[in-house]
Amino acid sequence: MALFVGRADPVFLALGQTVTRRLAVTNNGAAPTTATGTYRLFDRAGTLLTTQSVTAGDTASFAVPSGLDLGGGNYESWTMTVDGQPLLVQREVFGATSNLDGPLVNSETIELLYPYLTTYPVGWTSWDPLCAIASGMVRQDLVTYSRQAADATIFSADRLAEPALHRAAELVWNLQAALTGSAASIAQRDYHRREYRDGWERMLLRYDLTGDGPADTAPEYPQMGAQFPRPAPSARR
Repeated sequence: MALFVGRADPVFLALGQTVTRRLAVTNNGAAPTTATGTYRLFDRAGTLLTTQSVTAGDTASFAVPSGLDLGGGNYESWTMTVDGQPLLVQREVFGATSNLDGPLVNSETIELLYPYLTTYPVGWTSWDPLCAIASGMVRQDLVTYSRQAADATIFSADRLAEPALHRAAELVWNLQAALTGSAASIAQRDYHRREYRDGWERMLLRYDLTGDGPADTAPEYPQMGAQFPRPAPSARR
């Protein structure tokens, strides 16, 4: 039997909120029959903050402790038995001041922008699957390329909405380009790729070190590689 743990989306926990954590584990590509064990949450110093028994499937529900550090470096530990097999999983946890779970953009937004994009791949009824993937990519970029991952900050889903829109539109047009080979689709894909990079420039996520809301430090622009070229200063908005 082969167990696989999904790690596509970073773990954000909003301080003070009651959350349900789920370990995305499959057994040979299917949901496991039994998954029980213990969930533990630690701050970045290794201090145990909460312990939860996992007895119903592979989920743990709890109120996020105030001792969780804002930003990265916290971690969670799952000590599990999945279909009779031992499994230990540790994942980094990012403490946040607002909820970043779920989609940051949806199919309706894509179709408001491009009302003629209403023909979906077989088995789909909307662009929501790509929107969910794009939202996860935006969160991954947030913790990979932004200094926000390391220190105290204020995370806001509202500020991630524009990059998520361009990321989702890029994926939609990339699919169109793959299916049709259309030069126009390729041009639209590349446009949204540039706008995604530019969106990070303009988002100006900053550090709130005092908890009063306004940023206390200057913005940091992420270095995202050659596939996301930084616009010239004259082209930035």
